[in-house]
Amino acid sequence: MQHLRRLIESLPYLTQAPDQTLVAGRERSPVDYLAAVRGEGYALVYTPTGKPFQVRLDKLSCREVQASWFDPRTGQYQAVGRLACTGQREFVPPEQGRDLDRVLVLDDISRKFTAPETSNRSRL
Repeated sequence: MQHLRRLIESLPYLTQAPDQTLVAGRERSPVDYLAAVRGEGYALVYTPTGKPFQVRLDKLSCREVQASWFDPRTGQYQAVGRLACTGQREFVPPEQGRDLDRVLVLDDISRKFTAPETSNRSRL
């Protein structure tokens, strides 16, 4: 939990609000429910099971995002790449299975946030 807390505290969370419209596709069971939030210049999608899911990038108010996977168990990031904010895209977490949760981090490229791979991710 300490790593997830550090991620949340690194974000301008006063602008953050739940936004399930970012998640495309079928309804999920309570066990693999996806939680999506959007803030000023970023979006997060939490998956508790690591199953693949679709995100509506066209719902984001930007041209391009830097996508990364965040592992709340270790605090490590894994880069996905730069993506255009158009249409839907499937994201496949690095691991799948019960208790292999991940957070998809989508940062607006134009905001020039600190790269997730750095130890100090302060973006306020």
